[in-house]
Amino acid sequence: MKDRTIVIAGLAWGTSLAAAVWLGQSLAARDRAAAVTPAGHALSTTGDKNLPASPGALSAKDSTDPSSIAELDANAHPVLSIQSIMDMEDPVEKMAAFLDLVRSCHTNEDFENATLALTENFDPRGRGRELSLLMTTWAKLDPKAALAMADTKLTEWPGRMATGTVLQTWSKTDPNSAKAWALEKGSKFSEEDGNWYMTSVISGLAGKDLALAATWAQEQPRSKARGDMMDKLLDAFTKQRGTQAAEEWATSLPEGPFRDGSIRRLAARMSEKDPAATAQWINRLPAGGARSGAMSELIGQWSAKDPNAAGLWLKNIAPSEETDDPRTTFAWNIREQDPESAIAWAGTISDQKRRDKTLVELVRDWNKRDPQGAQDYMERNQWPEEARKKAGKKG
Repeated sequence: MKDRTIVIAGLAWGTSLAAAVWLGQSLAARDRAAAVTPAGHALSTTGDKNLPASPGALSAKDSTDPSSIAELDANAHPVLSIQSIMDMEDPVEKMAAFLDLVRSCHTNEDFENATLALTENFDPRGRGRELSLLMTTWAKLDPKAALAMADTKLTEWPGRMATGTVLQTWSKTDPNSAKAWALEKGSKFSEEDGNWYMTSVISGLAGKDLALAATWAQEQPRSKARGDMMDKLLDAFTKQRGTQAAEEWATSLPEGPFRDGSIRRLAARMSEKDPAATAQWINRLPAGGARSGAMSELIGQWSAKDPNAAGLWLKNIAPSEETDDPRTTFAWNIREQDPESAIAWAGTISDQKRRDKTLVELVRDWNKRDPQGAQDYMERNQWPEEARKKAGKKG
């Protein structure tokens, strides 16, 4: 009852990959099986002749001491099959063995064999890290070959993961080529979904050239993929330059859906950490769709954590079309805790059609959980007969 009283009072009225790098040379594996590629074939010898014959060996260019070369060759790590590696229980030994295998791949054929073996009966939770490492390495050798294989020979889920990894890697070294490939191949996606290939390009490029990544994202048509691009950019701005820089970037964008979406997503992130500070930031935003969306995100999270504080903030903002979304969100979020307060908040929605619809839906929801309470409320407040029928009147 205390919570209800306070809420009503708030109304106006009514990839671990970095850690793996050092592992590859540190663990001995002299007792491993004979060297084979993941598909069981002998490794190709058509690759770079300057590369070591096995992961632990050095070429003649690396030392002038023949005895040291002979010793290294004798201790070279044999390369296990993918299945043998994936069956290992010790995570350290497993990663070391997998790095040995990656280092043994020198040609497109080697990488393709390894990828096909790794993605057989693929489980992203169990092999996602390994696939990312393998495709990142292949992308540095021949990104077009890696993409062609992923696009034609892998099933949907590992194919998407492999393609995304290659595009992220390629966009850091040759962003224009990566973009051209993504735009050409991404034409097959629906207008609603958008070009998720470009999402991967934006994600990779943001770590190298944040301004260019932001420009390319704004060029993309409105879609689910473009929403993901906004998230990638906000991640990059926050990580590289801090939250304030992310705020400045989002609010400085040209007016339109991209700006509104970016501000709304930023508000959602900020609300998770400090809703009160987010509320102060929103108060400084100019009126419009961006502010309304940011308010909805804030109220959605704040009312779940502290509905009284959220209600007290919202009641100080005059009802208007701009506040209809956050008021609707607030009403739905408190409906189970205090259904009468939720209905009262719905009564402050400025748009009459939306207000009436929300009121009926809230009482209908209440009627499912507490039929007697909902019926008593409608009777006590003399609801019109038609509205009572829509809300689930008995008899």
